[in-house]
Amino acid sequence: MSPARTKRPASCHVITVGTSPSAPQGSGVIEALLRELRKEKPGFLVLLATEDATENSQRLREGLGLRPKDVRVRLVGSPHSLDDVYQAALEEFQRLDRNGFEPERIILHYTAGTKVMSAAAVLAAINHGVKGLHYLYSPHPREASRLVVTRPEAIMAERDVRLAVALIRELRFRSAAEMLSRAGSEGLSEPMAKRIETLGELAEAFADWDTFRVKEFLARYERIATAVKKDPHLSEFALATGTLRSLAQIGQAAERDGDYPDELLIDLMNNAVRRLIERRPDDALIRLHRAAELYAQVLLLGEYGIRTDDVEIRKVPPRYRTAFEAERRLDDATIKLGLRRSYDLLDILGHPIGQAFRESQALQTTLKARRNLVLAHGTRPASMQLAMEFLRAVERLLRLRIKDLRKRMKVLQFPWLDNDAVLRELSRTRTGRGG
Repeated sequence: MSPARTKRPASCHVITVGTSPSAPQGSGVIEALLRELRKEKPGFLVLLATEDATENSQRLREGLGLRPKDVRVRLVGSPHSLDDVYQAALEEFQRLDRNGFEPERIILHYTAGTKVMSAAAVLAAINHGVKGLHYLYSPHPREASRLVVTRPEAIMAERDVRLAVALIRELRFRSAAEMLSRAGSEGLSEPMAKRIETLGELAEAFADWDTFRVKEFLARYERIATAVKKDPHLSEFALATGTLRSLAQIGQAAERDGDYPDELLIDLMNNAVRRLIERRPDDALIRLHRAAELYAQVLLLGEYGIRTDDVEIRKVPPRYRTAFEAERRLDDATIKLGLRRSYDLLDILGHPIGQAFRESQALQTTLKARRNLVLAHGTRPASMQLAMEFLRAVERLLRLRIKDLRKRMKVLQFPWLDNDAVLRELSRTRTGRGG
């Protein structure tokens, strides 16, 4: 019977029970276990047992005076198969979790059984988050058995750090930060506790950068920069001086009135590359569209003093003023230009990039296709192929003025990512819609 059907005991003990375990003292391992378990007074038992350990399982149940419904016996198959025992143990831990036994309320006794059974059960317990590991041993045949209680916080912490590093590499910053926020510092060495704290802050910082909160990123990173550089486990996430300098320019751009640096365009391009890594072409297209639009805004303001959010009609050549006057909004009487009309105006003003935009078949084709997408004006999902084509087209346009675009993109990308390698891999593997 499931323990969830009645009032749940305070704790559950999971015990490995093998065929003929060696005894820690003359009375045998089962008797030693019984003496210890009587002190601990378990309310529910799960026995991970081999098929021919039925008698020992029965002795444990009866010796503790438990009702049959308060004991569950799980046969583990071969006691010498690490995979079999691990899978059986993990399934039992998960069953207990579903029935209301959180990992903190579970104790694993891994004294009895084969060495393989003990190893597999401990691995399953650690991976499930069980923090109470008990083992009986006898230092001498004539001495009473002693209980060794292990709390594997250090092992769990090492596992969490490795997983968090992998999540950060995969751009899953929030997942890494949330997981690390649940990791306590109890029982950990000072370096490991510091590493977890730093890594959690690092994950939050990159989440800020990835969502265009560059000033917040810089503030977080400044607090942990030294720790990141000095820790060999985290040094791959350290930023070069040139990267920090570029990010500072983006951070300052938020305080300017339309005078945006090239670094903001480059950051948008890199953000689009990261969305492609995640196979999110719709989101990549949004970033690329904004990069192309911002490029025109920068050119119009920097070279002609024209703001695309409020065009002064007198700055438009006379023969074209009527057409642009038609863009004036009724609600606030301003003339606002989107991507296409911004490049139209650049072309009218004789700017070579306006002409290049008009003559770019790739840009015209991709922009036309984008209008039919669900995150634009249509209903279709984007494809990786369309996003890759738009990326190349926007990149060609930007390189007309930013000659060293690829080099600067590399400087401003996350330190563990190589844009060229990523794009080569994506070019080989893209397969139509979302693939």
